Amino acid sequence: MKDSARRYSKLPNSRLLPAARFGDLIIGRLLLIGLGLLFLQLFLHGLCYSLGVTGLLSKGLTTRFWAAAMSSPALRQSLQLSALIASAVTAISLSGSLLFTLLRYHSGSSRLIESALWLAMAVPVVVAATLTRFWLAPGGLIARLLYHCGLLESPTSFPALINDPCSIGIILCGTCCSMPLLTLFQLRIQEADGLHRYVRTAVQLGASRWQAFLHVLLPMLLQRSRGMLALTFLWNFSAWEAPLLLGQQSPRMISVLIQKSSGEFSLDQRPLGFVYSTVYFIVGVLTIAAFAGKAARRE
Repeated sequence: MKDSARRYSKLPNSRLLPAARFGDLIIGRLLLIGLGLLFLQLFLHGLCYSLGVTGLLSKGLTTRFWAAAMSSPALRQSLQLSALIASAVTAISLSGSLLFTLLRYHSGSSRLIESALWLAMAVPVVVAATLTRFWLAPGGLIARLLYHCGLLESPTSFPALINDPCSIGIILCGTCCSMPLLTLFQLRIQEADGLHRYVRTAVQLGASRWQAFLHVLLPMLLQRSRGMLALTFLWNFSAWEAPLLLGQQSPRMISVLIQKSSGEFSLDQRPLGFVYSTVYFIVGVLTIAAFAGKAARRE
């Protein structure tokens, strides 16, 4: 017995690796199935509540809440606003992370800046939204500094960047929370995949450093960042803390619209919140499926 165990322990790792990978695959599949069943149960519960099948004041199957939601411009405007804000935050965060990658590519690594990025990631979104309101609100810190410098007649004359129609405060807060994550992700991709070797090869073949970055490093970073970009878009699409503190009353982002509709005092209007949440769930699933399908076709 001891001899067989000793011989088994001397087997190369390559023979044991498929078994470990098979176990990880089974665990991953079970987790996906469990999450899928959980999301399916939540979706069916919201759908039944929105149709009047379940609920405290349910009176039977009805489509009047869906008709009211589809005939009202609130849902359409909320989805449009959420998509625009999420797209703006994702685009600005991607541009900022690529700019930082370019600067790091030319000047070398800086552990201090990377530590600052890790520290920025540790700040909760609600804290970032509160700080954004404290800095940018009329009468806030920046407004008072400009007033004392003689650039404003009064602190309240500062341009409205909070609760404004352009949602500048929400975009700024979302960018401050998303850009450190994208930047650190791209830096780790370069180190893990050894992308600097391809850049060095391009330079040795006669390309300039700028051409190597633009035609070699940048496409590889964008290709490997597709999944993270999709997550960044969905995360900002469903953001709740920053839109609640920094957004305007109408139109609202979809998460705030769902919360306000579900948390009202009248229980008769609660199924309307479940209509909004069901539509949001369908939009999220379709977005993930579109990103996954596009990635699969490219591969």
